[in-house]
Amino acid sequence: MLPFFTTNLTSLDSQWGKNLPNNRTVRPLSDKVAHQKFYAVYLKQNKNRVMPLIEKLQDQWSKYD
Repeated sequence: MLPFFTTNLTSLDSQWGKNLPNNRTVRPLSDKVAHQKFYAVYLKQNKNRVMPLIEKLQDQWSKYD
């Protein structure tokens, strides 16, 4: 069996995991240094368009972190 990874945002999708094989075991990472930084890259002229999405993602991560 191969390992697979998810993020804390997958729990926001009520449909996520419904088609996974039933032999999967959830093993949360408990290591304090197990973090990943994410960066958003966009054109300056698109800032007003993408900022609502970026802010929503930040809010969701802070809820599940």
